[in-house]
Amino acid sequence: MMSDRCSGGNCSSGSCSGGSCQSDDDRLPPGMLSRYDLNQDTGLGSLIWAETVDSKIDDAVIKLIGKLRSISNDRIFAMITGPADIKPLYNVLFSYGVDTIYHIRSKDLEDYDPKLYADALSDIATRINPMCIILSATEKGNEVAKLTGSILKKDVELDCSDISIVNDILSVEGSNSGNIPMFKRYGRFPIIATVKASSFDMPERNDDRKGTVISRPFTASIIQIGRA
Repeated sequence: MMSDRCSGGNCSSGSCSGGSCQSDDDRLPPGMLSRYDLNQDTGLGSLIWAETVDSKIDDAVIKLIGKLRSISNDRIFAMITGPADIKPLYNVLFSYGVDTIYHIRSKDLEDYDPKLYADALSDIATRINPMCIILSATEKGNEVAKLTGSILKKDVELDCSDISIVNDILSVEGSNSGNIPMFKRYGRFPIIATVKASSFDMPERNDDRKGTVISRPFTASIIQIGRA
C-alpha cells in the first residue's frame, strides 16, 4: 500500500496540505524508525482520534492534546478521517501540539461507522506501537475505544477524569463502585482510555508549529461484521 507523506514546504502533487509530499510505503517518516521500534516491548507516544463536530476539531480533543503535551514531551499522533477538504484541520492539530497526523482516506469513513473507525485506529496503533490510545469520552469516543480494545485485545478504561505520566508509566483516574477517585497504573502497552476533558484548560495555540502528515487510503481488514 502506498501513502502520501507531507512535511514542511509546499505540496506539488495536490494530495496534501501545508507540506511537501512524497510517495512511500507505510513505514514511519525518516528519523522516527529508530525511536519507534515496532518490535519493542514498551510503547512510546500517544495516539488520539481527532473527532470532528460540524467539520471542526472537537474542543474536547484539543483539550486532550493540551493535557498530553503538558504531561509528556513524547510524540503525539492523531488519526483524522474525511475527504480532502479537511486539510485545513491539519494546521489546527499541529498548532495545539500534534506531531504526526494520519489522514485515513476512504469513502466508507466519510460517515461515522464505529467499527471501521476502530479498525483504522487499530491499524495505526499496530504500526506505531504507542504507549497509549486516548479518546475523548464522548458517546462516539467510548464506542470507538471499546471496539479498538476488542480488536487489539486490550482492556479499556472509559470516562476517566484525569491522566498522568511519570517515569514512562501512564496512570488514569477513574472511580470505583463507591465513586471514590482512584488511579490505575499501567506498564503494558498500548493503554486505551477515554477521558472527560471538561475540567482541562484549552491550550495555547501556536500557529508556527509544524508536523508530518501521512495520508493513507483505507481498506477495512477486520471489522466488516454487522455491516449491511
